[in-house]
Amino acid sequence: MSFKVIDPLEFKGNPFRTMQEGVLVTSRAGDTINTMTVGWGGFGCFWGRQVVFMAVRPERYTFQLLEQADNFSVSLMPGDKGMAEIVEFLGTVSGRDRDKIRESGLTLVQEEGVPCFKEAETVFICKKLANPPIHEQDILPGHQIVETWYGGGFHHLFIGEILRVLVSPC
Repeated sequence: MSFKVIDPLEFKGNPFRTMQEGVLVTSRAGDTINTMTVGWGGFGCFWGRQVVFMAVRPERYTFQLLEQADNFSVSLMPGDKGMAEIVEFLGTVSGRDRDKIRESGLTLVQEEGVPCFKEAETVFICKKLANPPIHEQDILPGHQIVETWYGGGFHHLFIGEILRVLVSPC
C-alpha cells in the first residue's frame, strides 16, 4: 500500500480530537528506531510554518532518538479497539528494553527515509525545529498542573515543521 500525499491545509482531522486518539511519534538515530504514544501535543502555526508539537519527557527512550534525529513522523492510527490496545502497549513498554515495534505487529515502513507505520490513517513527516524544555517555573502559578501531572521530570516540547502529509488510500 502506498500513501497519497496531501497539502497540510487539506488535512480534515479535528486537531483536538486527533491528539486524544492513537498518535505515535517515531524516530531514528543511526540504526535504532523507536516509537511512543503521544498524549499531549497539537497542530498549529509557528514561525510562519505548519507544525506538529508534542510533549516528551527526557526519561523516555524515544526522547534520546528525537534529540539526535533531524526528522520524525507522527502517525495517526485507526481508532478501532485492536489498534487502541497496540497504541497503549507502545506507550507503556520501553523500546530500550524490548523490540516493541516488532512485538506490536505493526508494519514499519520508510517514507523519505523517515520511519512510520503502514497501518496509519495519516502520517506527518516532520523536520525538527526546536525542543525547548518546560520547567516548573514556566507553568503559571495557580494551576494544579504541577501537582496533577508531575511527580517526576518535566517535558520538552518538540516542535516539527510538517514537510509532507500522507493519507491512507482506504
